[in-house]
Amino acid sequence: MAPVQVAGAPRRGKTPQWTPESVITEIQHFVQAHGEVPRLADLNPGQAKITGQVWRIERYRAGCPVCGSPYPSANAARRCFDGSLEKAIRAAGFEPAKRGPKRRAEIDLSARASDAIGNIALVQSFARIESEVQGLRFISQNLLSAQMPVLSWWALVTVITKASTTITVLSIFTLGIALHARGLTTVGEIVMFVSFATILIQKLEQVVAFINNIFMEAPRLK
Repeated sequence: MAPVQVAGAPRRGKTPQWTPESVITEIQHFVQAHGEVPRLADLNPGQAKITGQVWRIERYRAGCPVCGSPYPSANAARRCFDGSLEKAIRAAGFEPAKRGPKRRAEIDLSARASDAIGNIALVQSFARIESEVQGLRFISQNLLSAQMPVLSWWALVTVITKASTTITVLSIFTLGIALHARGLTTVGEIVMFVSFATILIQKLEQVVAFINNIFMEAPRLK
């Protein structure tokens, strides 16, 4: 039971010794008088100031209007119930109220932390964009420095091959004209030989392409 005090009598200067039963009684009286379960700010003036609920301080200092005794502090109520105010409220037969408003700094910190953690991949991408670009540039430079000599020789060989093909056909055609002028061959023979040479050159190009494909596909066949 809460400490006995006559209604209207001045309070005693000595702080009452709270027990679980007296804490439960005062919580029930609080609900009866105010129509709500006590929050941490109702029993802790410092918490009420921090959360901007100064009006709860006056209610705490006024004491219980039912029995006239002072309300237990939050620490006193916790000591009687293993350090938990919610446990004391449940022991009185009520469900603890939801947490009240927090300090602005805590709200800002919570919002920033939740946004950062929820978008950690995006934050990391913005933080590493410069290093990723530098790494990509370095890899591209290494790749080009390794491939440019090979590509240059490949382009040169391709041009020489096509040029040699054209020069060969033109040489055969020119030689055929010279022989025809001396009466050593006919136009049909010239055309037939040029066609045969063209077919032979195409087959040789196919053989070269086949060999190149074998070397290109060798890593996949292993």
